[in-house]
Amino acid sequence: NGRYGYARYSQFVVAGEADRYKLTTLGSYTGTIGSQLVISRNEPFYARDDVNSGDGSASCGWNHGGGWWYYECRHSMLNGPFKRNDSTRKGIFWKEFADAATYSRMMIRRKVPSRGSNRDDSLNKDSSYYW
Repeated sequence: NGRYGYARYSQFVVAGEADRYKLTTLGSYTGTIGSQLVISRNEPFYARDDVNSGDGSASCGWNHGGGWWYYECRHSMLNGPFKRNDSTRKGIFWKEFADAATYSRMMIRRKVPSRGSNRDDSLNKDSSYYW
């Protein structure tokens, strides 16, 4: 329908592989579609083929058609089929942006290390990744 919306976070930190790429930190929010990622903070990334989590979240990737930092299988998911299908629940969605999105784009910029910091810290596979 021609509507455009965005969510911008001043910081986006994802833990390393040992912590299943948990979304650990989100900075301040600005935008027009609501801060749906806040509820996913501290959630691991569930791929489409994850099937075992104990809380039901792991099947969300399969049920919604894509991987994401799911919290109770709702609120947001930008990695599914382009058009939301309400009967199957597959597709892109962002709870406060009710219209079915025809596309999504995540733009992440790596944070430039400050002078004197260890520039290789963000490359350690067991550390967090800062963007």
